[in-house]
Amino acid sequence: MKKFLYLSRAAALSTAIGLIFSTSVLALPPTLNNNGIDYITGGIGLDESTEIEAAQRQWPLTLQFAAANRTGGEFVANVNVNISDSRGREVMTAVADGPYLLVKLPPGRYNVNATYNGVMMKKSVTIQRGKPVKASMLWRAS
Repeated sequence: MKKFLYLSRAAALSTAIGLIFSTSVLALPPTLNNNGIDYITGGIGLDESTEIEAAQRQWPLTLQFAAANRTGGEFVANVNVNISDSRGREVMTAVADGPYLLVKLPPGRYNVNATYNGVMMKKSVTIQRGKPVKASMLWRAS
C-alpha cells in the first residue's frame, strides 16, 4: 500500500512540474507612454490578441484596425495614430504595432486620425469615466 501511495505522489508531482514548465505565461505587451498618455499596442497572434481583448475593459479607449479585401477583411498593423482633444491640440501619437491600441485617456472628447497605407481615417470619440469605448477603423479595398 505504501509503495502505491508513493508512486501516486511521485506521478502527481511529476505531472505538476511538467504543467508548470510547459504552460507559457501570457502577458500584455509593455505599456508605453507618449506625452504623458499610457498605451498598449499589439494583438499579433491569438495569445496576444486574447490578452488584449481581456484587458480592454480597464482602458478608456480601445482602437481596432482592419482592412477589407476580396475575401472579407484582415487585421492590420503599422497604423500611424494621432489623437487630439476637442480644441485640436495633439494629445498623443503612436504607431500601432498590431490591430489593437489601448489608450488611457482622461474623460473628454477626442478626434482620432489613423493612417494606414497612406489613407487617413478620422473618428470622434467621447471618453466617460468608467465607460470604456471601443472604436473600429476599417479601410476599404482600393
